Amino acid sequence: MSFCRSTLSILRGARRVRNYGSR
Repeated sequence: MSFCRSTLSILRGARRVRNYGSR
């Protein structure tokens, strides 16, 4: 269960970083 939450957090963080780079 903890693993699922960790993965979601990582995916969200990566998406935010990519968005910042694109800007």
